[in-house]
Amino acid sequence: VNKTYSQTVAQLKTQKIENLKAIYNGKLSKTDWYVVRAAEGGTAVPSDIATERSDLRDECATKEAEINALSTKASIIDYQLPTI
Repeated sequence: VNKTYSQTVAQLKTQKIENLKAIYNGKLSKTDWYVVRAAEGGTAVPSDIATERSDLRDECATKEAEINALSTKASIIDYQLPTI
């Protein structure tokens, strides 16, 4: 039995969203050092980096909402996540 098809719609959504968040966390991690530096009293995060990070979080939230709006196993499985 194919594990994917034995999962419920909710389980598939949860799995897809976990994968989505892992991708975006990876993208955000590339600029985390700016945030740490600023938090430790160093130089402020450059505005372009802050904007990029905000845009990434917005994109992730939009894609999560798209996944949550899906109602069939096939549509969830077929939903293409962004590449890293």
